[in-house]
Amino acid sequence: MTMKRKLKLLSGACVASLLALNVVAQDTTNRPPPEPDSSTSGSVTNDANSSATERDRNNQTLTPGDQSNNPADRETTREIRKAIIGAKDMSLSGRNVKIVTAGGKVTLRGPVASDQEKQTIGDLATKVAGNQNVDNQLEVKLSPTGRQ
Repeated sequence: MTMKRKLKLLSGACVASLLALNVVAQDTTNRPPPEPDSSTSGSVTNDANSSATERDRNNQTLTPGDQSNNPADRETTREIRKAIIGAKDMSLSGRNVKIVTAGGKVTLRGPVASDQEKQTIGDLATKVAGNQNVDNQLEVKLSPTGRQ
């Protein structure tokens, strides 16, 4: 077989592949959206997660986007984060809580491993920001067995 013939065959194979891909792509765009999986449908919901999502959607609480750029607020957030990271026996979720400071008021949000961890993080924030300036919205997440 000559080199010219090999190139023609290879070019033809490439064109055929591209046409096949185009047909497959057109086929998937004309399909209706998949039906929702009954195992994850709205019939059974996690009430805690649903209420938190609803609360966030309705702007009823602060989110990280509400963090002030005021140097004093940023410093307060930094000091609280440093205290949390330095605390002994803090879970990964405890270390990753959201800390939002705006106008000197601190909001703590996110899941923690236990009531004790929630209390510890709240106490650390209070030491930095003051007793009347901390809104502890941390939520204790349950393990898969339903225990803390």
